[in-house]
Amino acid sequence: MSARSGFNPSRRGFVQTAGISAAGALLAGSIRPAALAQSSTAGRLDNRAENFTRIDEGWEFHLGPIADPANAWASNAGWSAIALPHCFNAMDACDPDRPYYRGQAFYRARIPVRNPHPGGRTILYFQGAGQTTTVWAAGKLIGTHKGGYGEFAFDVADAIASLPSSARAAGVPVAVCCDNSPDRDRIPSELSDFCLYGGLYRHVNLVCVPSIALDMVHIRPALRSNGQADIRIVARLYNPLRTAAACRFTVEIRDPAGRIVQRFSRSLETGSNQPPDFVPIAAFTLDHPQLWSPRTPNLYRCRIALATPAGEMEVEERFGIRHVEFVAGGPFRLNGERLLLRGTQRHADHAGLAAAMPDDLVRQELSMIREMGANFLRLAHYQQDRLVLQLCDELGILVWEELPWCRSGAGGRAFRQNAHQTLASMIEQHYNHPSIVFWGLANEIDWPGEYPSIDKQAIRGLLTELHEHAHRLDDTRLTAIRRCDFA
Repeated sequence: MSARSGFNPSRRGFVQTAGISAAGALLAGSIRPAALAQSSTAGRLDNRAENFTRIDEGWEFHLGPIADPANAWASNAGWSAIALPHCFNAMDACDPDRPYYRGQAFYRARIPVRNPHPGGRTILYFQGAGQTTTVWAAGKLIGTHKGGYGEFAFDVADAIASLPSSARAAGVPVAVCCDNSPDRDRIPSELSDFCLYGGLYRHVNLVCVPSIALDMVHIRPALRSNGQADIRIVARLYNPLRTAAACRFTVEIRDPAGRIVQRFSRSLETGSNQPPDFVPIAAFTLDHPQLWSPRTPNLYRCRIALATPAGEMEVEERFGIRHVEFVAGGPFRLNGERLLLRGTQRHADHAGLAAAMPDDLVRQELSMIREMGANFLRLAHYQQDRLVLQLCDELGILVWEELPWCRSGAGGRAFRQNAHQTLASMIEQHYNHPSIVFWGLANEIDWPGEYPSIDKQAIRGLLTELHEHAHRLDDTRLTAIRRCDFA
């Protein structure tokens, strides 16, 4: 085709045209205040309308650093209105003629807050942002989260309380810095074969909970050889004020058809000396469980209500019952039957959008994966959005979800700590998904070039630490690694 026919012969023109066409076709078819930032998910599950608000609208964006982030509203120069999800590398990362932007960018919004719980906690909950995120609320520095792919949360109740009521009525001013500058203390490595995108590229939520709240619920099913299933339920409380109080839990289990199959109640005391750890809530046996598999992705529902003097809340989680076995020298078996794994992989990435994929496009993509015959999916090379795992549960897709330790050595102390924190967040947040079979620990970590030399013993040591850490958090799944020749 000649240039006179309107064809742009440059690489940039070709990529832009192809990217817009592909995106258009697919879219048309469709809490602990400090530690909270790293691994807790306070309020994540309390998604009743009065307590959970998605705040994807009303944001403004500024590319580049600003002089006084705490007073991000002092100047209107250089700000543009945007909606979330938003990735500031949506176009430049697809442009072969220029490098994609690596640095700071800022988001700001005025967020209305009406917490229905007297004395309750107000949580800003991020489903993922790249790559290091710092948050200010009501002019106060709240905290920083390092990592581009896990969920994280900040308790902003005390900052909001410092505002006069008239200022609160106008909306709490929030500023967020997303920084994807190179950082040798943060995984993944700069040598990774994918872009380390920046931005608020997943949903942001406002969650209001009582001052004593359910932080996280884990359901632990185990299938017996006689066909019965033992179910254990444990929960962790969020009690930042360390208030001593009587807690009453009410548990209701529904089978895949929606029928109630179990009900329990339990009371316990929480106090200032109680460690922030999981406590047992219920244990029972199902005589004839409906098993989860790619052919029959049966999902049970667990609803837990918590009542304390501080208020009431409830959460709901889904879980599946299945048994995974790798026969020594033989096949893979699911629920005792041989299953041939037919798989592909997925990055959270799309032309013209980068990591800021809307939910409709994610749903269409997962449906296409299932429709083409795949029953297995490797999530390369990082924790992905909760919607991806929910869809894998519903569609019957087995999953290898991976820690973003990718193409680098073992790094220093801060690097190793970041790897451990990221692994813990991924396992805690996605523990209940029956689709997950493997926790992937690393990818191609024998890749040369980032550090002066490859310290084989240090890499083996960190790999061993992560393997053991994963099994302390979850002894029901296997760990896996994608290639390290000397490991």
